[in-house]
Amino acid sequence: MKKMDKLFEEHPPLRPITDLDSLVDDWIYRFGANGHSRHMRDEVVEFCAVANGLTQAVQRACDSRRPNGKVHNHQSRVKIGDRHLFSFRIMKSWVDDFEFENFDQLHDWLEAIKPPGIGPVTLYDVATRIGAYLRLEPTSVYLHANVRTGWAKLHGTRRVPEVHGRVPVQLLPTALQRIPPDQVEDMLCAYCEVLQPWLKK
Repeated sequence: MKKMDKLFEEHPPLRPITDLDSLVDDWIYRFGANGHSRHMRDEVVEFCAVANGLTQAVQRACDSRRPNGKVHNHQSRVKIGDRHLFSFRIMKSWVDDFEFENFDQLHDWLEAIKPPGIGPVTLYDVATRIGAYLRLEPTSVYLHANVRTGWAKLHGTRRVPEVHGRVPVQLLPTALQRIPPDQVEDMLCAYCEVLQPWLKK
């Protein structure tokens, strides 16, 4: 059974999913602030947001462990040594007067210093977690792995708009602009199996 089939079987949609608005409604119902499956999203983000300092936030971001001690599934196959090396490089390269104007700057800086073994998904996750501590939220949807697959499936044969592997919020369909870009990224990944071009009509 596919992942979404199982979720839909356990908790059927509140209304038929006939367009992108109804799909976003379903996302909010399942994964929003009060959703019954919200625990499936990246809890490490909030764990980093309440860190006692930058060092702790960076360590938590790279360690990738939820508050219950379990490693987030995105990093389950990333070697712990690579994650710890990433944390070391971040703190070694950081200077006290660092100020990032936006999330993209933070992400690109992390990309420049990441060690081998840290792929685009872990890079984005770490950036999002550290960004939560710094109060920097994504303003674009980053296309990687199943996020790119879901975005492409939503557009079918039509040209997929993006800028350097990112989709600025203003280029998103109106329905997707109802939720923050980091949630759009999660939704495109989680709902990859059910996304179809007709949802945009």
